[in-house]
Amino acid sequence: MTWMKILLQRQLELGDRFGRLISWVNLLIIAVLLYEVCMRYLFSAPTNWAHEMSTMLFGGYCLAAGVYTQAYDKHVKIDVIYHLFGERSRAFLDVISGLFILAGFAFLFMISYQYALDSWILSEVSSKSSWRPILFPIKAVIPLTVFLLILNQLIYFLRDVMIALRMIDREGEILHD
Repeated sequence: MTWMKILLQRQLELGDRFGRLISWVNLLIIAVLLYEVCMRYLFSAPTNWAHEMSTMLFGGYCLAAGVYTQAYDKHVKIDVIYHLFGERSRAFLDVISGLFILAGFAFLFMISYQYALDSWILSEVSSKSSWRPILFPIKAVIPLTVFLLILNQLIYFLRDVMIALRMIDREGEILHD
């Protein structure tokens, strides 16, 4: 087993664990919304926190789900002509697009890191409701997920370079000439 195959397997395992962990947030969102609906329509006592809480949880959930999706390489791709090329040519196209993706993620990480850091320093709370929940833990999810996306993308980038150079196949096995 090659080191690249081991790295790809570890990436998949990490993505799977992260996805399973974050899937529980979905149940929490459902519970919060169910509570709000029951309080509002059965007891005529709407909450002042449920909508904001579910929005914050869902934002973090969507970002984290992106990490899970990327670990399985299942993001939406525009593959109208992509599959007309051979494996090596597709890897070359993936290397080129991977550079743009990494640049975008790096930019997003720098901005989101500062955004989250400022929120932590200020101990930021929401001003959208009387509940005034703390925001900095939720905002910290943004650079965390972007960092995990960068790690995933780096592994795929390295794999694609090695495929383009005919060193390995898509599963990470060494090619013998």
